[in-house]
Amino acid sequence: KSLSQNSGVNLASSGLQPVRGIFIEKYMGTKTTYNNRVRIDHNHNKAGEKSKECKEDAVGDTCNNLTFVYYLGRHGTRYPTEKALQRMLNRGFDLGVKNEDAGLLTLEGEQELYEIGKRFRERYNNTLVLPSGPGFGYHPKMYDFQSSQVTRALQSAHAFAIGMFEQTGRLGVSNSQVVPIRSDDKNNDILLRFHKKCKRYKTEVKKNKILNEEGHLAML
Repeated sequence: KSLSQNSGVNLASSGLQPVRGIFIEKYMGTKTTYNNRVRIDHNHNKAGEKSKECKEDAVGDTCNNLTFVYYLGRHGTRYPTEKALQRMLNRGFDLGVKNEDAGLLTLEGEQELYEIGKRFRERYNNTLVLPSGPGFGYHPKMYDFQSSQVTRALQSAHAFAIGMFEQTGRLGVSNSQVVPIRSDDKNNDILLRFHKKCKRYKTEVKKNKILNEEGHLAML
């Protein structure tokens, strides 16, 4: 069954059948695209009723006095990691994903962050103007982009920046804008990958057998 026509991820197995009345794809959070997840939730709701996960959040007139915006986002839809691919192969599922693409953004994932960047610009273009005068655009003293040192996260940050500053730069025929993206070493990133440096998290959460067992039961 195809999980996404755009991502190129397909299950070469007919084993995706309702389990206890629940479609298993709803719980494949690291393999199923966000759009598919929203579609699944919509199908479980009444016709015309919006899912709680996709309700629009209006900003309101308070943006007229906006002085600072902080956006923290996760990467877009990605391919499974090599370990996840191997586990699925061991269970008889062949996704047809190349090893070199494991863990990277899918085309749909790139599009997701690109669209988020466009919506971000549309929402704040009247308040986040250049310091030199009227008009929306990029300036390094106004915007600071930071990503963890993981390829899919860097891809997401770049796609977001492309959408946000599309046709506002001076590079090429498409007026592209070059946006620097800062990234700390992933082994010493205490801001975005703090869990990798926190010994207490590793011992009390990650390696906690009770929590892991409860998390597994919650998926059933």
